[in-house]
Formats: sequence, structure tokens, C-alpha cells
Amino acid sequence: DEWVKLRATEGEIVKKPSSPRLRRAKVKKHTFHHSGQPLVK
Repeated sequence: DEWVKLRATEGEIVKKPSSPRLRRAKVKKHTFHHSGQPLVK
């Protein structure tokens, strides 16, 4: 149960930020540091 939960949580955390992160990084390269971090969190 714990392993499945950890794996599911890690998968969601890794998968969710990936798409928006890449999109924002391409759209706003210079503002990625300021806009990216707060938005992902």
C-alpha cells in the first residue's frame, strides 16, 4: 500500500509540473524563474 501510494504521488508530482513547466519555459524564458516556481507550487 505504501509503495503504491508513494509511486502514485511521485508520478503525479513529476507528470503534472512537466507539461506546464515546459510550456512556460518556452513561452517565458526570462520570467521562468519568477513565474514558474510560484505557479508550479
